[in-house]
Amino acid sequence: MAPFTPRPLRGWRFILLNVVVGLANVVVLSNVPGYTVLGPYAAGSFQGVTPSFATWGTTDHMIGICLGFPIARWLAAQFGDYRVYSTSLLLYAIVSFLCATAETIYYFVPVRIFLGIIGGVILPVGQAVLLGEYPPEKRNLGVGIWGVLSMMPFTIGVFMGGWWSEWYGWRSMFYSNVVIAPMVAAITGSLFYGRQIKRRISRFDGVGFLFLAIVLLAVQTILNQGNDFDWFGWSWFMFSMLIVAITAGACFIVWELGERHPAIDLRLFAYRNYTVAVVASIAGFLVIQGLLSLFVVQLQTLLGYSSSLAGILYMSMIFLSVPVVSIIHQLSRRFDVRLIAFADFLGFALILMWIGCFDKSGYFDQIVFPMTFFGFSLAAFFYSAGVARRIWPAVRPALTRSRGTYAPSHRRWGVRYRAARSCAIQAYALSPA
Repeated sequence: MAPFTPRPLRGWRFILLNVVVGLANVVVLSNVPGYTVLGPYAAGSFQGVTPSFATWGTTDHMIGICLGFPIARWLAAQFGDYRVYSTSLLLYAIVSFLCATAETIYYFVPVRIFLGIIGGVILPVGQAVLLGEYPPEKRNLGVGIWGVLSMMPFTIGVFMGGWWSEWYGWRSMFYSNVVIAPMVAAITGSLFYGRQIKRRISRFDGVGFLFLAIVLLAVQTILNQGNDFDWFGWSWFMFSMLIVAITAGACFIVWELGERHPAIDLRLFAYRNYTVAVVASIAGFLVIQGLLSLFVVQLQTLLGYSSSLAGILYMSMIFLSVPVVSIIHQLSRRFDVRLIAFADFLGFALILMWIGCFDKSGYFDQIVFPMTFFGFSLAAFFYSAGVARRIWPAVRPALTRSRGTYAPSHRRWGVRYRAARSCAIQAYALSPA
């Protein structure tokens, strides 16, 4: 029997697919930094809660994205990539409408978590749908384009959030999702209409996923409410969350080590290169995303910038970040990725020292130069997924010998897991401290 090989899209259909999938990727990722800048506006609408409560909408949303990634692979295997993608976009529009109409923080946060879960399904499935249409010889070009699409929201997302909140109200950002997401779903469904899908047997680790969700939500709740409820000074609720997190974390580790098809394969940490890459990415995101999130608030509260002006300052990072993604992708073929990462972290150190000079005063034309160069290093850091692809050939044979078989698609989804873990790290970095 001949292997299942659907006819790929070509011509204007292929170009249109790149445009709409790229647009959806930018919209989903822009909802993360975009909400950060409009958080103070949203706090006033949620019955006058403090801005620290409004940050729950960002941190818990990122936790939702983390939880969406393990679900995405199982859904795509059961129902097909493009069907899951189109359906998730429709659900994203519906939940965005619920976010836009929220009146209390206690209603907004659960809905925002659900929006993150759907976004966590859209991102990896969208990448699979797009790259699956590229011919093998052009696959590297597709990876470079996807890198640019993943980089852009972190430069223009703050501007979009500031622009929406200052001119049309903070709810308008979610209303824009209601318009764009169904349009992308309709176009994607039309392009793939009639294409047969090949169902793949994929087991979902529901127990491990449940433990993971409990750990992430419990730890994030402690970080969210620590300042407001005096950490562990007197609150029984905080102590309860700590006990739940420790207990569920221990159960998660024991379960995943004994599971043949785990939600997150903890055995990968037995390999030195992988462990070093994880530690480096954790440290990098804690520093980079945490400082970027604090700096945008400092610009508005201490330096007197408006939301849109702070967004324009952040958008200056795109001038060097977009071309650098393609350049780093080519350099990684000739030079050791570890050397590129080493040079990149040195660049981060110098640029952050430069930005640190503007603690209490700084004109736009003074700060825009270090922020532009910050985009250079930020783009190189985002290519750290290449490190996972480089070390995978050394990890996969050992896993094959120890566990019998290992699905080839895990290479692609392993990179997506790194992105999910990074979202969790960003959530912790954004937590009020």
